[in-house]
Amino acid sequence: MDVRIVYPIKKHRRTTFEILRQWLIILFIIGGAVCVICDLCIPGVPFSLCVLGGEWLFYRTFLHRAHIEARFASHFAQTVLWCCGYLFLLTLIFGKDWAGFVLPIIGFSLVIAMGIFFVADLFRRKLSPLPLLSVSAAGLLTAVLLLILDSFRWPTVVLLSVSVGMLTVVGLFSIGPLGRELKKRFHR
Repeated sequence: MDVRIVYPIKKHRRTTFEILRQWLIILFIIGGAVCVICDLCIPGVPFSLCVLGGEWLFYRTFLHRAHIEARFASHFAQTVLWCCGYLFLLTLIFGKDWAGFVLPIIGFSLVIAMGIFFVADLFRRKLSPLPLLSVSAAGLLTAVLLLILDSFRWPTVVLLSVSVGMLTVVGLFSIGPLGRELKKRFHR
């Protein structure tokens, strides 16, 4: 049987964003390598970690291709969590003690923002409860670790209470959709 292809072969044209993304990644690699070499030659504070962390944060926020199912709420949560990781890296490099105070504030703000996204989308049911569940669980774990390891500060207590509250809201309003979502994710 002779099969002829009658459709023209589609040529893939690179968009301006793809070209810019490729050049920025090359510049990030070159800049990171130069900073690491400078840090190895000059003793002292490892500033290349600041540069590499900032490049990684920029890449994950603006240049990373999101998955099809990643919506605004998931991208927002990932961006805020990467910012928290970068702040923690800066705290480790420069040795200031403000991260135990600032990171819980960012954490409970993120949990509240994710809760607003969830409640605003409650009746349409287009937003999965899984991002709110994961952010609330991460906030709860962070708050418990900070209460154990760090002193008793008010942002940690607020993070703990907001995380427990959001976990309760997810449990009350979306136990059925959450079960279906977990079945889809883990194929059982």
